[in-house]
Amino acid sequence: MIVSKRPSWDKFPGAEYTVALDVLMPDGKTLQVGTVHNLGTNFAKTFDITYEDKNGEQQYVNQTCYGISERCIASLISIHGDDGGLVLPPEVAPVQVVVVPILFKHSEDVMESARKLSERLSKEFRVVLDDSEKRPGAKFYEWELRGVPVRLELGPRDLERGEVVIAPRVWEGERRRSVDIDAVEEEIKKEFENIEKILYEKALSSLKSGLKLCSTIEEAKEQVMKGIAIVGWCGEEECGHVIEEKCSCDVLGEPVGSEYEITECVVCGRETDRCVFLGRPY
Repeated sequence: MIVSKRPSWDKFPGAEYTVALDVLMPDGKTLQVGTVHNLGTNFAKTFDITYEDKNGEQQYVNQTCYGISERCIASLISIHGDDGGLVLPPEVAPVQVVVVPILFKHSEDVMESARKLSERLSKEFRVVLDDSEKRPGAKFYEWELRGVPVRLELGPRDLERGEVVIAPRVWEGERRRSVDIDAVEEEIKKEFENIEKILYEKALSSLKSGLKLCSTIEEAKEQVMKGIAIVGWCGEEECGHVIEEKCSCDVLGEPVGSEYEITECVVCGRETDRCVFLGRPY
C-alpha cells in the first residue's frame, strides 16, 4: 500500500490532518483501506475533555482517531487471487490446511490415518478433513478455489511409506512433494513462510510497477488510467484542484515515508520539492 497525508480539502472534518493507506488494485484504481486522523485539541475543546498537568493546571487533551475497514478483505482477495480462485495468506485463512484422503476399495486404514493426522495437526493449525465422497480431483479444485494455503494428500502408498504429499496453494519450483508424516508440522510451517514471501514479493512488485513519476499533466492523466501518478505540487489548493480536474482523478496526498526527486509544480511551474500521489479511488 501507499501511505499519504491527505490534502486539506480531503481531511477528516475537524482534524489537524489525515494520513491514509491506499491499495493499488489490479484494475489500476485505488482503494482506501485505513486512515489515521490527528484531531489535535479540536474535539477536546468542543466536549471539554481535559486533564490535570504536573503543575495542577487543566489542559485539553490531544486525540487521534484510527479506522480500518472490511476493505482490507476486498483488497486481499483482489490482489492475491488468481484464475484458480482465492489465494489466502496463512495468517488470515479460515482453513489453513486441508487433509484429503485418497480412497480406493478397502481404504479404512487410510481414512483412519487421515482422521488421526487431522486431529494431530489441529493442535497447531486450522484444519479440515475432507471425508466427502467426491473424487480427489474435485476435492482439489474446491479447496484451491477456497484459497486454502496447504493441501495434504494421503493414499495407500503414502501410508505404506510413512509419508504424506504436501501441495501448497502457491509455490516456486515443484508443486507437490512427499514428506515424512511424522515431520509434517515443520514442513507446513516452511510452506507458510514461503507462501507469505511469494505473495508479498508479488504484491510489492505490482505496486512498484504501478507507480510512475510524471513531469506533465498529460503524462499524469495517462498514468492514472492504469495506476498511480506522482507529480510535483507547490502546496497551493488551487493547483491541487487543477490537477484533479485536468487528470480526472483525486489528489490522494503527499507521500509519507517515501521521497521523490521533484523540482517544480506540474501546474504553475513554481520551484518545489513537494509532490502528491494521484489516483482514481473506488
